[in-house]
Amino acid sequence: MGGTAPGTLFEGLVSGVAHPFIGPDHFFFLVVVGMLLAFQRLRHRLLAVCALSGGLLTGVLAAVAGLVLPLADIACVLTLIGIGVAAVSTRDMGPGPLAATAGLAALFHGVAFANAILGAESTPLVAYLSGLSLTAGVLVLGVGVLVSTLATGFDRSFPRQSRRWAGIAALTIGHLMLLQSLAGI
Repeated sequence: MGGTAPGTLFEGLVSGVAHPFIGPDHFFFLVVVGMLLAFQRLRHRLLAVCALSGGLLTGVLAAVAGLVLPLADIACVLTLIGIGVAAVSTRDMGPGPLAATAGLAALFHGVAFANAILGAESTPLVAYLSGLSLTAGVLVLGVGVLVSTLATGFDRSFPRQSRRWAGIAALTIGHLMLLQSLAGI
């Protein structure tokens, strides 16, 4: 959008759909959450996606309403590191804590996402929120379906190993982004 707020319904929708793919911290956060959900029951996946989407929408709306969260970008990176730790852990979080963690972390991502929509009229704002929540939900569920489908041809260690590799990637990217933020690069 060239740094300007979307002015039309279409611009708002496109911005919302694209935004989760723009920042590596946002994208990998969603991918790792999807991998953690890959071997959960469908209702647990849906609960986590609803919590995640609710957190994103709440964060965006809070920022649009004037909430200022200092260091929101660093908080997003820290949530990526946190979900990476959960992924490499030898203990499973369980569906309830995972949904709560994803929803709470998504609040920070929502506040950061709001920068793309600040100053927009209500129509592009609603379109942005729709595109953002739909894309985040589809990405998380899609990663889960893809990983669980791929697992059928592998041995029993595949779920844990794939989750660990995703966690290592999240930790690596998160730490690099944190160093970049702290160095002011």
